[in-house]
Amino acid sequence: MVQNPLDAAAPLIPVADFFANPDRALPKLSPNNRFLSYLAPAGEKQILQVFVQPLDLWRKGTDEGRKQVTHHPTHDIRAYKWTLDSSAILFLQDNKGNENFHLYHVDLETLSERNLTPFDGVTVGRTQLNNDWFLEHKTKLNTGVLALNKQDARRHDVYQIDLASGELTLHTTVPDAAIRTLVDHDSHLVRAVRCTEKDGSSTICVPDTSAENGWSAILTSTPLDTVGLVECTKDNGLLILSSVDRDTVALVEIDTDTKAQTEISVGEVDVFAVKVHPSSRKLQFVLYNPGRNEWSVIDESMRADFDRLAAYAKSKDADFDFLDYEHANDDVWVVRLVYSDAPSSFMLYHRNPAVTRPGSADLEDVHFEYLFTSNSKVAALKLGRMASVNFAARDGLPMQAYITYPPHFQEGNQYPMVLVPHGGPWHRDTFGYAVVPQWLANRGYIVLQPNFRGSTGFNKKLLTSGFKQWGKTMHTDLLDAVEYAVSRGIVDREHIGIMGGSYGGYSALAGVTLTPEFFTCAIDVVGPSNLKTLLASIPAYWESFRKVLHTRMGHPEEDSELLDEVSPVYHAHKIVRPLMIAQGKNDPRVKEAESEQIVQAIEKNGGSVYYVMYPDEGHGFARPVNRIDHFQKAELFLSKYMGEKVRTQEGLSLFDNVEGSTAEVRVVGDLAQK
Repeated sequence: MVQNPLDAAAPLIPVADFFANPDRALPKLSPNNRFLSYLAPAGEKQILQVFVQPLDLWRKGTDEGRKQVTHHPTHDIRAYKWTLDSSAILFLQDNKGNENFHLYHVDLETLSERNLTPFDGVTVGRTQLNNDWFLEHKTKLNTGVLALNKQDARRHDVYQIDLASGELTLHTTVPDAAIRTLVDHDSHLVRAVRCTEKDGSSTICVPDTSAENGWSAILTSTPLDTVGLVECTKDNGLLILSSVDRDTVALVEIDTDTKAQTEISVGEVDVFAVKVHPSSRKLQFVLYNPGRNEWSVIDESMRADFDRLAAYAKSKDADFDFLDYEHANDDVWVVRLVYSDAPSSFMLYHRNPAVTRPGSADLEDVHFEYLFTSNSKVAALKLGRMASVNFAARDGLPMQAYITYPPHFQEGNQYPMVLVPHGGPWHRDTFGYAVVPQWLANRGYIVLQPNFRGSTGFNKKLLTSGFKQWGKTMHTDLLDAVEYAVSRGIVDREHIGIMGGSYGGYSALAGVTLTPEFFTCAIDVVGPSNLKTLLASIPAYWESFRKVLHTRMGHPEEDSELLDEVSPVYHAHKIVRPLMIAQGKNDPRVKEAESEQIVQAIEKNGGSVYYVMYPDEGHGFARPVNRIDHFQKAELFLSKYMGEKVRTQEGLSLFDNVEGSTAEVRVVGDLAQK
């Protein structure tokens, strides 16, 4: 018997091994450097919880001293941090995906857990305050500030909280149009807010007691510009991101008194991230990403350490980034290594190993202390290789994309392909292991992820040329990306599917309605089908962002015809390709109605759709058992239409659920059953 080339190249990896929760994730050191914390699955439902272990015992490779400190019953914990005295863990959690996040406190000695913001309908701003969700005072320990939409559901004001007593007091009421707030890390005084104007432009304002409303503008952009708050400087300045009068987003320092600007770092693509000293807040590094990570050193005193780390990552063909944690002297960096064809791994980089890694003098790589890989079941197996590629859209606009090849890929052969557009759409894909592309590659697909117009992180033209182009040039960019891949002779043109979530889900719906015969089949996950109802149902705390949505998508009254023209629900009668839709009932962004109305339209027009609803999920599938159930169903659905070159895990079903999953399946017509 002749073995299938794919089977010979790599074993079929079970869906559960890809989509179950990671072995461990998000490592942090306690501020006193004595403990290592991380997320790990626990209990019958394998929910991600926070674990803590003394670092010296961790280094022994045993579970001695390991302590589970959170016990959330239904959904993973995804965001947590230490208090500065290393006595407690803080974490965020919502209710079944509704995105109303509350702040919780766990005392590490007693393991008692308290909900510090137990207010119905109120959410902690996850990025509204210094791009973070809680800032502890450096000298008044166990007190800090956070952003809450408690006073007005439409905006996040600044509150001060005492972690010991739970006492919460209003710190600063921000303007109604404020979308981000920047406070000084030492004093916790509000230094600036970024507001959204009626035309979708941004204004940076600073407190001004002489102004009528208490705020004065120091920078105003146009609707085409990107502006962001980064950090306070010691000399009454602000570090900001700005594309005002530039083609790319630069890192700029602005004097709040004179409004004078000094350009700190600018590149051929947008500034993607920055790293500052965790205590002094001094700027250290700036990151750009034209396709792979490219760091720029700002603080030359960091040069030797940076070069050592960069050389180490390069030797493994890996990108790297830094995980934030609360630490006084920055002697240790928590680093994530990002690979093309393996799950990310985490390590500690010791800048002064004689102090922070005692007894390690005889080790060969004394500066590098490996912690763990995020998925040990997959890490040891051969996976697909990812590559960054460039192509041009039909109007000549340059674009970047990622291609993940199946493990048995050989030039000259053709493979079925799945196009996976990213969500947002004001977002981007980046280099490195991602579970959906690797799962598909393991089944025999080429996976294409284009950063189409409207994507962030590249330049102003790519972003703004996507304004009011949902279903138009943003969609033809996807088609052009497919044709680029086909032109390379590596894609079976008769078997090209499309799948994605959020905006990627919209793209899948647009694929089978606006271009009904281009794709072989489509899978939409929490994608909007009617752009007017999407705009009408955004969460209250997105109110200040509504103006940006109108600028970038279209105004429901002024652009009514445009929005209807590109809303898939009004083209449901054109669907001739197999379609799967998956939705979370509690989704606060893309409401259940977005899926329900297009399913109803398909049924009304005598069409077919395979529809799966998860009643305990939101904008995506957080519970591991639901996630596994969804991708098992998606795998089987794809395999029915994508040809004989793909392989499928045995025992899958479109109608029977994975044990414990809450999936509710509905089939309209007979297309999904063929």
